[in-house]
Amino acid sequence: HISKNNLFKIYYDTIGYNAPPMQDKDKNGVPDYIDSVAYYFEKAYFYQVLELGYLSPIPDNMGRGSDHYDIYIWDLGNSDNPNDDPYDQGGYYGLTSTSDTDIFTYQPFVRAYSYIIIDNDFSPNDSIRTKGGKSSPAYKITGIDALKITAAHEFQHAIQFMYGLSTPSNINIMEMCAVAMEFNLYPEIDDYIQYVSNIFKNLSQYPFGVDNSQTGYGFSIFAKYLKEKFGLSIFKDLWNNVLEGYEVFSALEKAIEKYNTNFKDVWTEFLFWIYHTGNRAIDGKYFSNAKSLPEVKFDKVINYSPPAVNLSKSLRPLEIGFIR
Repeated sequence: HISKNNLFKIYYDTIGYNAPPMQDKDKNGVPDYIDSVAYYFEKAYFYQVLELGYLSPIPDNMGRGSDHYDIYIWDLGNSDNPNDDPYDQGGYYGLTSTSDTDIFTYQPFVRAYSYIIIDNDFSPNDSIRTKGGKSSPAYKITGIDALKITAAHEFQHAIQFMYGLSTPSNINIMEMCAVAMEFNLYPEIDDYIQYVSNIFKNLSQYPFGVDNSQTGYGFSIFAKYLKEKFGLSIFKDLWNNVLEGYEVFSALEKAIEKYNTNFKDVWTEFLFWIYHTGNRAIDGKYFSNAKSLPEVKFDKVINYSPPAVNLSKSLRPLEIGFIR
């Protein structure tokens, strides 16, 4: 199915494991779910490329046979048969990937066209199952709302590939920006809070300076701080710096300096913002939705006995450890 404005080509099965729901209420010969995929990916394009001004991954240089951007519909949410090897525990919203033929330059970093795979229904019945373990729901947000944020998220990755896959690290900031695109486009959908909750339970396990996708999801809260402090343009500044050859953390640092401050002061102020959430929120200060955000847990709680208390702790790059 080709989307209304001739931007996306969507591949889907009509029978079998990966088939989406085949309901077609408007009788146009296309499943309603596929119509929705086309609509919300075009909305992601209009917002991120036409409104915000990011580089476009469309047309894709005749990748996979046409200049459309290609989207594949698979059952990513459900875990595979536990007897399969390798075993897939399920739970994916979507994936953005490239092949060797998609790469169009290695300078200053690898830049490439891409394609996206998303789940076939975002069903509340989809489940994650660790090998030999119990099942758990695949998605916090399901149905069309899950499709909306997945389109925003994965299309942001497609855009990032146009700027460059910075080395030696990039995944933290790529995921941080992609999750941020979810709540920028759909502020009423709070799926990102599940990731923030995960890292707030033990921040010291998720140092921002150590590359890890889960860390990037959780530090979407840092992106939210940057947005409320400086506005949305700081993220495009970041990716423009990557395009110029700055490694992604240096690109972020340079983007912040454009606002007459520096990374050290911004990171330190961010700590006050993430401390003052939930029951610690202060009206009119810090995050606009501070009361609805989870609270950080303390890395250590120490009883003070006069005249002094001593503590030593090693920190990895940009690790946060709250101590009371």
